[in-house]
Amino acid sequence: MLKTVIDTDGRVVLSGELLSQAGIQCGDELIAYVANTGVIKLVNLAGIPDTVVRAAKEVFETQDQTFDWLSSPLPALNGESPLSYSRENEQKVLNLIESIKYGEFS
Repeated sequence: MLKTVIDTDGRVVLSGELLSQAGIQCGDELIAYVANTGVIKLVNLAGIPDTVVRAAKEVFETQDQTFDWLSSPLPALNGESPLSYSRENEQKVLNLIESIKYGEFS
């Protein structure tokens, strides 16, 4: 877990060292959201097709559920997360999302 500092303007400040430890590089596109009181989650979207993120947002009820699912290792993707897998195989992740949308969980 990364420890952060909130500055006087209410902005979250992360050091370059902390970002590096989390595998985040300069220029990566990040999504930050409040999961619950006192918890801010960062999702690294570098190289992730927009279509995957949009499709997942349509299926899951909350942003937290969407990004938790996108970040979780899944057996259907050989133990990789949809975020990492979709960098190489966008269509397979989209097919998986479509299956979830229509209640096919096999």
